[in-house]
Amino acid sequence: MNDEWKTILEDYNKAKEALWGSQKSGYWSREEDTGLYHLWKAYYHAISSSEKEPLLYARILCMMAGESRDYYSEYEKYHKYIKPALDSYNMAINMGLNPTEKELEQIRCSEALMSYNLKCREKPYEDHISLIEGYELLDDFEFHDSKPVMFAHTEDTARLTLKYEDFYVTFLFEDVIDIYAAGDPMTNYIMDFYCYTAYNDNKLLIFDVDFYRILCRSIKVEEIKNSL
Repeated sequence: MNDEWKTILEDYNKAKEALWGSQKSGYWSREEDTGLYHLWKAYYHAISSSEKEPLLYARILCMMAGESRDYYSEYEKYHKYIKPALDSYNMAINMGLNPTEKELEQIRCSEALMSYNLKCREKPYEDHISLIEGYELLDDFEFHDSKPVMFAHTEDTARLTLKYEDFYVTFLFEDVIDIYAAGDPMTNYIMDFYCYTAYNDNKLLIFDVDFYRILCRSIKVEEIKNSL
């Protein structure tokens, strides 16, 4: 390891200590500003280096992916961190280096899940819409440029009403497992629509319209009308 990568390793270790702690720590609290400073410093010099230390580079990329949270879309995170990290791990193994089984399992699972999701999103619109019961009623409705005007949920059901031109369409989600909701209700206009089966269970559906992502077992067109 040359001097450049020794410095990168020092920053990576400082980032780990500040963000994740260590077994040597007694009382520990997360020092986010310090940790992110050293992580980004390590990452910047790592990607700028003409020659990589593949195992350390892979670990830095994985840490960047974990700490980026919602700063990037899944597409960006996959191509920026996850896929390059897996490639770098494989290079390290070919060079006789020994990543742990735990970190290999984590990166392989992350790559498989994200790769599956991205491939599903590339499928034709017909494949997505056909998973919604009653989709035949949506001939004059478009998800693109529609606006969420109502969202509500109980413990295991949810309803989302989207307005498109003069149409108000309410979708019913049953056996809900997980809900992600974000954005400003005043300005949310949908750009993308995806609906596909989950990676680890093809009986689960993922409904994704930018600001709402719902994991459930059933999606239905419950109501279509011209006013609320």
